[in-house]
Amino acid sequence: MEDNCKLAQEEEVQSLQSIYLPEELQASQNDGWRIIAYVKVDIPRGFPIRYKTTSSDELLSFHVNYLPAIQVKCNLPALYPIEVAPKVMLTCPWLAYYQVSKIKRRLMALWKSNAGQPVLYTWFEYLKYEVLAEVNLSNGINLKPNNIPCCKNKNQSSTKRKYRRRPVEMMVDIIKVYDAEQHKEEFNKSCHKCQICFEVIILIYL
Repeated sequence: MEDNCKLAQEEEVQSLQSIYLPEELQASQNDGWRIIAYVKVDIPRGFPIRYKTTSSDELLSFHVNYLPAIQVKCNLPALYPIEVAPKVMLTCPWLAYYQVSKIKRRLMALWKSNAGQPVLYTWFEYLKYEVLAEVNLSNGINLKPNNIPCCKNKNQSSTKRKYRRRPVEMMVDIIKVYDAEQHKEEFNKSCHKCQICFEVIILIYL
């Protein structure tokens, strides 16, 4: 059975590599396949982000066209996909801890409904197109101070891992910087059609 799983994993990884760009998906093999994917969530233009600062109760907001990608780390056990689900960890600056937990439960439900079949592409498509509805964020994100894991020492169990608070201001900065970088990247892609235009763009961004 392990040989069948190994072959299925190799075919799945090759298929994913043919679909996603290297900056979107990385795969390595060392005692099993390890996949790291960066899934960009599909959002409408002018997507609202709302928040309150730590020093004020005033509700502030801004709008973005791009959200930082969800980082998905998957380890493929020897008996995946026939008997065992991938081990998965999600990291995202605009998702709360409880939302990440809910999403992971949904991923496991998708695995069960596709038991015996490769599931990573299904997971990535769900994260891209359905995750906002899953955690009730379709109409915008309300940022709150978020728990992020601290570095743990080697003698500390995962169940006792400590967390620290990520300030709202930090999340706002991360989202704004990412949105600006994506706007700049899209502008560069769409405008340098001739040498003159290309020189103008260089001057703008210097």
